[in-house]
Amino acid sequence: MLIPPSGLFQKTNQLDSVCRLEQKLTAVGQYVHYAGFEGSHDPACWAEELPPALVWLLNH
Repeated sequence: MLIPPSGLFQKTNQLDSVCRLEQKLTAVGQYVHYAGFEGSHDPACWAEELPPALVWLLNH
């Protein structure tokens, strides 16, 4: 097992954690706007996804 220099070790990946959080918030009646996309941290994905996400966020 490789431990990062920070010493922190995540027992789950971020995508699984976000999906579980979305499910739990929805289950208790919270409105969640979740949009998954392929591409990880590819700048082209950010260029496509970030502007509409910010518009949505700033209007809510």
